[in-house]
This record gives sequence, C-alpha cells and structure tokens, in this order.
Amino acid sequence: MSSEVNPDCVCTGNFPPVTYPEVGTFTADLWCHRRGFPPMHPNQIGTTFRLYTRKNPSSPTVISTSSLGYPFSASSPTKFIIHGFTDKGETSWLLKMKDKLLKKGDFNVIGVDWEKGASPSFIPDYCKARQNIRVVARQIRNLIKKMQSSFWAFSLNNVHIIGHSLGGQMAGYVGKEFGGKIGRISGMDPAEPDFEGNQRGCRLDRGDAKFVDASHCSLFGIFQPVGHVDVYPNYGTHMPGCTSWPVLAEATCGHMKAIDYFTETINNDCGALAYPCTWQNGQGQGCKYSGQSGVSGVKFGYQANQTPWSKYGLYTRMTNQNSPFCNPNSKP
Repeated sequence: MSSEVNPDCVCTGNFPPVTYPEVGTFTADLWCHRRGFPPMHPNQIGTTFRLYTRKNPSSPTVISTSSLGYPFSASSPTKFIIHGFTDKGETSWLLKMKDKLLKKGDFNVIGVDWEKGASPSFIPDYCKARQNIRVVARQIRNLIKKMQSSFWAFSLNNVHIIGHSLGGQMAGYVGKEFGGKIGRISGMDPAEPDFEGNQRGCRLDRGDAKFVDASHCSLFGIFQPVGHVDVYPNYGTHMPGCTSWPVLAEATCGHMKAIDYFTETINNDCGALAYPCTWQNGQGQGCKYSGQSGVSGVKFGYQANQTPWSKYGLYTRMTNQNSPFCNPNSKP
C-alpha cells in the first residue's frame, strides 16, 4: 500500500509488559507489536458478543463467559462475524450477513462488537486499533473455551470465524490461540497496513485454522496469499463499480466490495467459478489469470470450503459492477 493512501504504523518502540484480567499478558516480543504502547484495557474496549439464532433472528442475546445460556445450541455450527477499523458490531452489512447465514442454516451467529477498540480516539488511531485486536482475540478465545467446557456437543470443527479488514487479521490471532484447530476462518480483504510481509505470528495465515480462505480486493487489504484458497476478484486490482480516482475512494470502495461478494455467495450459487491465477510480486500488479487449458475452476466466498485440497491455491474471478455481482458467463 502506498503511503499516500493509508501509511503503515509509524509509531514504534517497546513497552513494558502489561497484564489484564482474564486476557493475560501482552508484550512487545514480536516486532509487529512494538508500537510504543500496549493494547487498551478490556474495560476500555468494551467488547460485546451478540448471539443471533433462528429463535431470535432480530433480538440478539448478549452473551459472555459467565452467561451463554438460551438460545445457544452447542450442536449447531457457530459463526463469528468480526468488523474492522472504525466499524461497529451492529453495522448494516453485519446484520445483512447475519440474516443470510440464518437463512442458510440453523447456526449460532455471534456478532463481535469492539467499536471502542476499533475507533480508539476522536480521530481514529489505526496503530492503537491494530494493537487492540490482540485483546479482543483473547476475549473470543475465552468465549470459545467456555463453550468447550460447558457443552460436550460443542466442537471446534464447527467454528467459523468471518472477519473484515482488521477483523480478518483478528480472526488469525484467535486461530493461533487454538493451534489452528478451529474449523474455518474467512478473511474478507484482511487489513494490509502493518501486516503485509510480516511473520506468520503477526498476521492471518493458513495455519490458523483447518481451512482458511481469503479475498483480496483493495489497497487496504493484504495482497500476499494467506490462506489455503486466496481469491483475487478482478485480479485483485480494480473492482467494477468503484471510482478509479482518488485512490483513497477506490481503495475504500474495493475494501467494502469484499463484504458484498462474500455475503452474496452464502445463499446464491450462480454457477460462476474462480480460476487459477499467478501472483505478481508487487502491489497493484494483481493476480493474473494463468490461462491453463483444461483446468477447472473452484467455488469462492462462503462456498470456498468445497475446494478439494488438491486445488488449494490462488484464484481470480470477474464480477459485475452491481448486485448480483456473480456473473456465471464471465471468465478471465
């Protein structure tokens, strides 16, 4: 990402280890965590977990490690949705995705609201928000561990964490807490600043879950492959329907398109496929269609987990400018 668009964190430096109740100690041992200050206290972030099920699709139950209870179903798959920088847990896109998921299946859908940590000052500070994902990730870890200890029918295999932007990177931190044993992580344009090129302990990585899929749609999103299946819509460069200037507007639009693309695939199998592409070692160059004859495509978005292990890799797909974004007749 160019510095003119959204510069990487420039605040660097060690900080003394801090220990917070329930979430433990945070250090600056890894370079990516040396931001000159620690994450905020959990009480300052005020994370809220809102549970939606088919029994309460519109009126969420606020849950915690001390109160899971009805209507949580331990035998049902559990979907976490995590927003990103300057966003909030009851934003329209998250609620729309929740509705699509509940239409798809009898799931526990948990919206993770860390708004105060994602916008930690009057003028939002990305460096602080980047640090705060470490705290919220451990809060999610604690909630999942409570589910494990409380319900014999609960399984990590049935946990699917869906995150946008910083939420996508946070999902990776949650996965690391469980040694990659969580069933699935989906990163929707996981954040780029302070993550691109970093070691695996600092970013979303394919080792964070049994299956990791990611989309790459904008300059705000990480460009390097991070999952078992990485999809670069429209080569990962310019999303149809987004202005090409100014650069900031294009990046913001593309960043949000990642959510639209994923959400549409939850209940809509239009028949379009993603096809193998070759990653260009440089931002803005895209993932170019490989043009391999006889190579079949794979499904993408929510349905990416249907990809056989023999086809794990990098893919691209073309989209329409407006909804429906899926174009069954398009091919790179």
